[in-house]
Amino acid sequence: MRRRTREAMSMAEDEMLALRFLLRRADRTARPAELSNYLGIPAAATNDLVDKLEQDGRVERVAGFAISRSASIRATDTADAEVRNTLNGMHLRMYAAAMKLTPTQHRHVAGFLASMTEAIDSVDAR
Repeated sequence: MRRRTREAMSMAEDEMLALRFLLRRADRTARPAELSNYLGIPAAATNDLVDKLEQDGRVERVAGFAISRSASIRATDTADAEVRNTLNGMHLRMYAAAMKLTPTQHRHVAGFLASMTEAIDSVDAR
């Protein structure tokens, strides 16, 4: 879904990850260093990434609150709406596909997913 979302929005992987990171925060804002740490990329690459997102209207730079504080990066309302619209369409299509299943098919799918979850959860932590 993440790949399809970023393709639908014409975004690179790091751009989508950065936007997701910002949109998950209560104020949709982060310092550049936080974004660099999250993405595991150097500050210069983060600056280039933010420049691209800003150019596309998906983020904005917000002045720091103190002299020693650098500008923060905030996801725009436009970016939030764009992601929600893209995901909403996918969710509606997924729901429609699930609703086509018969009750017996639902039980089979649920059983399969439960078995797969158990198989994944039982992986030895070592």
